[in-house]
Amino acid sequence: MKRLLAVLLVLVLAVGFVACGGGGGSSSSGGGGGTIKNYFPVAVGNEWTYRTSHYDISYSTSKITQSTANAFTMKTTYLGATGYFTADLTLSNNRWGIAKITGYSASGAILGSGTWSPPLLIFPSRTDIGTHETQTSTYTEGGFSMQEVVDITVDGYESVTVPAGTFSNALKLTRYTAYGTSTEWYADSVGFVKSVEPADLPFPSFIQELTSYTIK
Repeated sequence: MKRLLAVLLVLVLAVGFVACGGGGGSSSSGGGGGTIKNYFPVAVGNEWTYRTSHYDISYSTSKITQSTANAFTMKTTYLGATGYFTADLTLSNNRWGIAKITGYSASGAILGSGTWSPPLLIFPSRTDIGTHETQTSTYTEGGFSMQEVVDITVDGYESVTVPAGTFSNALKLTRYTAYGTSTEWYADSVGFVKSVEPADLPFPSFIQELTSYTIK
């Protein structure tokens, strides 16, 4: 079980946080330069679905099950999977980070749980072009622990098209971790819409794209 939850979470949460719109479909978001919370609008019941292209095509759906002003819990399930994951995220020093992840069986039994201290950096504290932030967190799962370093740079704003629609002026980030480098796009008042991790032979490229989203 060691590192399994952490690796799966990184794959799912590049970070899939989306909340806005009315049931998905084509839409456009403009503006650039939104605040941190614009890119992470959080409310219980918000739900969004992603298509992941890697060795094959798979789909995951995430839903916010609990939220406060500075924290929320997200439940993620995969199409055809019998279990699910929950992730607890917190806002500290104007940064969103993952504090805990827990894996469950279909019956709700806990399969494993891991924590990050401080929370694993997901989104920087500023959205100004050129912002560069690095954070080291310690991941602990049972008696196992290790350090993880996340390095994020804000590259700029550009239009991005995914199955859920075209989003103009999406915030573009580059994320560096021990698992590789990924490029991510976030839309103001929408959230995470796409990520691309280039192929690294023998591994194919890893692409996540927003397919639909709903806000309560």
